[in-house]
Amino acid sequence: MLVVRGIDWAELVAGLRAARSGELGAAFALVSLSFFVRGLRWGILLSAQRTVAPGTLFWATATGYLGNYSLPARAGEFIRSLALAQKTAINASYVLATALTERIFDALTLVIISAAALSTLSDVPETLVIATRTMAVVGLVGVLGVLIAPRLEPLVEWVLDRLRLPAHLHSRLHSVAAQFLLGMHACQHTRRALGFAALTALVWSVDAVMAVMGGQALGLPLTLAESLVLLAMLGLSSAIPSTPGYIGVFQFVAVVVLTRYDYSREEALAYILTYQAISYLAALLYGLIGIWQLNARQFLSGRRRAGGD
Repeated sequence: MLVVRGIDWAELVAGLRAARSGELGAAFALVSLSFFVRGLRWGILLSAQRTVAPGTLFWATATGYLGNYSLPARAGEFIRSLALAQKTAINASYVLATALTERIFDALTLVIISAAALSTLSDVPETLVIATRTMAVVGLVGVLGVLIAPRLEPLVEWVLDRLRLPAHLHSRLHSVAAQFLLGMHACQHTRRALGFAALTALVWSVDAVMAVMGGQALGLPLTLAESLVLLAMLGLSSAIPSTPGYIGVFQFVAVVVLTRYDYSREEALAYILTYQAISYLAALLYGLIGIWQLNARQFLSGRRRAGGD
């Protein structure tokens, strides 16, 4: 990888060894809080059909992050949606639509942040510029889709009628489509929309403070503004095809961004490795517990009831 060419490995290792445990613990706590707030935000969309307990939302969100970090193509979004649907008996198509809506508005938020972020950097790589433009298009198209989709049910019904499918298949597809479109409609309610927007602002604020705390653990005076720029670029880079967990891509982005703020390449790499380690540890810990909470415990309780009968 070009990003590690010429790196002073002794300096990099020394920087990692000097990390302060107190700040690392605080950063981990902030990641945990971010998972929790993201779960609450998702719950606002789900509440259009049913109120879900905060704990269940937290575990489902964590399993989603574990899936995103360990599998390609953001498979965690499907994993968390199916896990929550199984746990709560909410229609899976509806749950998936709310998860997709959440990610669409996250993409739009990233575009807004990155528009300001790019203006603060010089010599921005073309890869990040392309990613920004791509995310802007995806975000705008996605938002339009969310706004228009709920009005498309008559069109979907018309298309299904023209396909002349067997009655049972027609009924099944119509039910799936109707629930998906209903999920898209969840944010089109003033109170839910305001709550969702408020928690979105809180999510990104918590993430930014966590990024600052990660820098302090390594003795790097990362400011809140710099952390927002970095988070925006990391978010945009996730649109670039890469390995699971964005290994390599995040290192490239961190070096590009942080060296523009006069941090050394060794400091940038030490920082992003620490940032990823904290994030992955939280996803692994809470994700594995979440898998048990959402699936294994339900299965085992069913076995116990069957045995009692």
